[in-house]
Amino acid sequence: MTACPKQSLPAVKAGVYTRISSDPSGQRAGVDRQRADCEAHCLARGWEVVEVFCDNDASAYGRKPRRAYERMLAAVESGSIDAIVTWHNDRLHRSPKELEAFIDLVERSRVHLAVVTGGDYDLTTPDGRLSARIVGAVARKESEDKSRRVRRKHLELAELGRPAGQLGWGVRSEDEREYVREAARRVLKGDGLMTIARDWNTEGVPGASGGPWTAPTLRRVLLSSRIAGLREHGVDPSGKALGDLSPAVWAAALDRQTWDQLRAVLLNPERNISVRRATRYLLTGLIHCGAVAQPCSPGRATTTGATCSTTTSTSGGCWPRAGTGRSGSSWSGRSTASTPWSTPGPSSASSCTPPDPRAFWAEADFQQRRDLVRLMIERVEVMPGRSAVRRFDASRLRIRVHIATTDTCR
Repeated sequence: MTACPKQSLPAVKAGVYTRISSDPSGQRAGVDRQRADCEAHCLARGWEVVEVFCDNDASAYGRKPRRAYERMLAAVESGSIDAIVTWHNDRLHRSPKELEAFIDLVERSRVHLAVVTGGDYDLTTPDGRLSARIVGAVARKESEDKSRRVRRKHLELAELGRPAGQLGWGVRSEDEREYVREAARRVLKGDGLMTIARDWNTEGVPGASGGPWTAPTLRRVLLSSRIAGLREHGVDPSGKALGDLSPAVWAAALDRQTWDQLRAVLLNPERNISVRRATRYLLTGLIHCGAVAQPCSPGRATTTGATCSTTTSTSGGCWPRAGTGRSGSSWSGRSTASTPWSTPGPSSASSCTPPDPRAFWAEADFQQRRDLVRLMIERVEVMPGRSAVRRFDASRLRIRVHIATTDTCR
C-alpha cells in the first residue's frame, strides 16, 4: 500500500500585543521584553508572527484611545490574524466594559488568545470567560488603588507648593519671567494676543512647546496660576475657574494684583478671542471702488496683489474676474501706500501724529505702520481702468486723507 503524504496545516497567523502604562523616557525597555517573550511563545507553538501591535506609554485604565489595540481589533475583524499573543491578560484590558466587547469579538471571530504568564483563556467557554473576568476585575481594582495613591501624592505636592512634574513656560528663568511681564503690560494696554505672538515669533522668542507662538498658547500661559507664583490643584482645563491655590516654591513673574487684572481682561466675555488670519497688507479695509463708492472685497490673488469682486457692472470700477472683458481695476495693497495723497476728508482720527512720520516709519513694525496709515488716510478709491492693463497705474487712485487736526505726539 502506498502511504498518503501528510498534509501540513497552514500556520497560525499571530498578532503580538505589548503595552506598558508609563515610559516617560521613551526607551521602550518594557515593551521590548514583552515582545521577546511573546515571540518565543509563538515559536514554541509553531505560530507565525505577522504583526506586532505596541502601545508604549499608554494606559488601559484611562479613556484615551489605544491606537495599536484598535488596529489589532481591526485585524481580527478582517481575518488578518488568527491568534492574539500577549504577555499578561492585564496588558490587554483593565476595564470590564472593554473586556466584554473583546469577548464578543472573540466569540464572533473564533480567534485564539494566548497569554505568556498566567495561562491561556478560552473565551469561547463559560469557564474561560469567568477566569478572564475575575482577572480583569482584579486588574481594575489595582488601577483604581494606584490612581487614588497618585491623586493623594499630587494633593501633597500642591499643598507644599511644589510642581507635579517639570515647570511650565514663564517661570523657568528670569528671561521667561520678563517676557511674561512684557506680555501682561501689552495686554493691559490693549494689545491683542495675536500681535504679541507675531512679534515674539519675529524676535525669535522660543515657544512654550518649542514651536511658534500662537494666540491660544499665549493665552493659556497668561491665565495659568504659576506665573503669579501659585500652585493650583484641581485645574480647570479652560482656565476660567481656579482650583485650590497655594504659594509656590518658584519665583513669580507677576504679582497677584497684576495677574488678577490680566485674567479679568482675558476672560472678559465681550473680548473678541476668535482666531483670525493676520493682516498681510497695509491698505486692508481702506480700498474702495471708485464707481460704486463701496468697500472692495478681495477676490482671487494675482501677481499685482488682489482683485475685487464688489461689482458686476461692466462700467464699474472693480475688476470682477480675469478674462471677462469687463471694465474694472486691480490694485496692490503694498504698492499703493507710496502714492501721493490728494483729496482731504473729514478728520476722524483720535490719536496723535508722530513728529517725524518718516523716521517713525523706518523704525515701526507692520502693525504700527498700519496704524499710522489709518490715522492719516481715510480711504483709497480705485477708478475704472482697462481690463487688458495689468500694471500698476497711480493715476487711477483717489486718496482721501484726514484733515490734520490731531495733536503731535510728544
